[in-house]
Amino acid sequence: MPANKLLDLSLEALRRSDLVEDASYMELELQCVILQGQEKAYYQMIEERVLPYYRELGSKYLAERYEEILFQYYMDHGEKDKALHLAKNRFETQTTTLISG
Repeated sequence: MPANKLLDLSLEALRRSDLVEDASYMELELQCVILQGQEKAYYQMIEERVLPYYRELGSKYLAERYEEILFQYYMDHGEKDKALHLAKNRFETQTTTLISG
């Protein structure tokens, strides 16, 4: 399916959705943002909404997946402090899990 057609369908689905803070909604919104070529907005959304949502939800796999994506983005764009902060949080989380588990 051509990207513009997929984008149109995705945007229409977003407009009709009433599950604004649902995981499926956010994933679809992320896809729309990246299909529109809005790279900075994509990573900003991961940082500000998606990652906190999955952390709060307790979805370890998805939180770690988005941490990896964000970490690589920070490293590629010279934002070493933000990358270090993500790595530190992940290390602390894994250490806590090992100690309490």
